[in-house]
Amino acid sequence: WVQMSGPSSPLLKALHIAPPLGSPHPLYSVGGIALLYGVQHAPLVYLALRAGLMTLPRDGVEAARLSGASSLRVFRYIILPLSLPGIIAG
Repeated sequence: WVQMSGPSSPLLKALHIAPPLGSPHPLYSVGGIALLYGVQHAPLVYLALRAGLMTLPRDGVEAARLSGASSLRVFRYIILPLSLPGIIAG
């Protein structure tokens, strides 16, 4: 990660977005560390959220749709509260 995002990175030089030589490294900051942790832990968040969404009962969603609830309402009042444990686990 350090070599890929540094001033001498061949990838960033090819895209013309490399930081200038001699500038501080972008990963050695709070934002850089947060970005790196986000990229590295995204698969774990996905797996926890997916497991939570797979256990949702489809009957509640179907009943809400048949009662005339919009997609946004179904998401806000049924899917989001039931998937909250998976979101928190992620």
